Amino acid sequence: MAFFSQNGIQNIQFKTIACNRLTDEELRQCKALFDNHYGIWGEGSSNKGARIRFPKSLYETYRNSDNTYVALAFLDGEVIGQAFYLKKVIEGENRVAWVLQLVVHEKYRKRGIAKTLLYSIWGFSDDYAWGLATSNALTVKTLEKATFRKVRTEEMIKHKEKILMVKEEIPFARENELMIEQNVSILDSGFPVDRAVIDHNLQLYEGEWELGALPIGHEWLAFTFRDQECQITKEEYEEMFENSEKIVNDAYNRMNLSEQPWTRHQREEVDFVLQHLDAERIHKVIDFGCGNGRHALEFAGRGFDVLGVDYSERNIRIAKSKGDSPRVRFVEGDCRSIELKETADLALCLYDVVGSFVKEKDNLDIIRNIYRHLNESGLLVMSVMNLELTSALAKNWVSDLQKELETLVKLPPSRIMQSSGNIFNPDYYLLETNTGVVYRKEQFENEGDLSAEYVIRDKRYSRREICGLLELAGFRILETRYVQAGRWEKALDAEDLAAKEILIFAEKMNFDIG
Repeated sequence: MAFFSQNGIQNIQFKTIACNRLTDEELRQCKALFDNHYGIWGEGSSNKGARIRFPKSLYETYRNSDNTYVALAFLDGEVIGQAFYLKKVIEGENRVAWVLQLVVHEKYRKRGIAKTLLYSIWGFSDDYAWGLATSNALTVKTLEKATFRKVRTEEMIKHKEKILMVKEEIPFARENELMIEQNVSILDSGFPVDRAVIDHNLQLYEGEWELGALPIGHEWLAFTFRDQECQITKEEYEEMFENSEKIVNDAYNRMNLSEQPWTRHQREEVDFVLQHLDAERIHKVIDFGCGNGRHALEFAGRGFDVLGVDYSERNIRIAKSKGDSPRVRFVEGDCRSIELKETADLALCLYDVVGSFVKEKDNLDIIRNIYRHLNESGLLVMSVMNLELTSALAKNWVSDLQKELETLVKLPPSRIMQSSGNIFNPDYYLLETNTGVVYRKEQFENEGDLSAEYVIRDKRYSRREICGLLELAGFRILETRYVQAGRWEKALDAEDLAAKEILIFAEKMNFDIG
């Protein structure tokens, strides 16, 4: 749900901070950004034509609150975009996200920064409500796009009691008059901004406007709610995945592999590989998609020369910090295309490197690149996620997602990638049966990086499909088995609850298919 585009902002860093952790310097920069770039006082203000400045005392109020956060955009250490917001839980587990302030440096507007900040706040699909007070109609449109729901006054009237409860937490709103009626939703915020800007943005708003006219000194109040009907178009679906590789990379960068139970069995798994293969044939090992280097380091500890490759900068950094053996090296790179200028007797490609991309070409490119980096008759040990078990467990499925997009919007989110790693929990995935692609919503929040809910996709394989792909690339299949992490010696049935992986042993055929 909370996909955000990074186009044009590659050199800008984003992060989320609880306001009570803001430093004095960060707070100073936030105030300077607002004072210099928020806007101009308009008709109704004694300071008409002057820049609007935000009282430092209100920033201090935010900093003293346990429920306020700020999403920040930095360039060369300077704050160039900020979105302060409240996350308030009301009546049990009903969480409301209310944006308090949004400012982007004038020099860096129209680069997707505001959209990125707002999506990181509003994009949590299990929140009860999302909203803000604003004089910018285009920000209302962003709210609608981020939540796949239309801002409607009839919905706000229905939920008015909850809105008033949250309003009491907002320093600039708690004492001010609020009006929510049919086709009118305004807050007397005391901010008479430039009317020309207000009118211009309202003209750019596409669709039916339900919030009414805006009196001087007021802002529109706009909210959407979880229990509203979701609406997602094919264009929004395509936008959601237009930077899917960036999403996958960022998600895996934020996955704490050391906390995942399935990542603790490298000793047993390397034991099995060496017992199962002719170890005398193996001198050099390349680990494609090495993660934090656990298998590479285990092989190096047993006297093999090992090179580990991964496209996650964070994983490579962690692997290098552990790699105190002269026999092991780690490089950051894309397994589909990296040219290592060296070959190996054994290639590893374990735990769903093949399958991280949903397009068959990408996964075939990984396999073909492995083929090119193996010596003659070189060996491959690969594992992929088991589609047969995935299909047997599935509670949510469609044949063609683009024909039933609302099923993705309604899928509940989880934080599995940061906790158990159990991406076979059927409550939290949607299977597209025509393709074997699985969709999940993964949440990452308030850990220093920008908060986000990503829609993650992966491709899962039947035994027949993955063997066919390997044979197409020029491999001869030696053995396949359904296995559980750390217990590869026990071959399981395809639909055994523990059989989450398909393990394949293959050999490079003695010809080059290109």
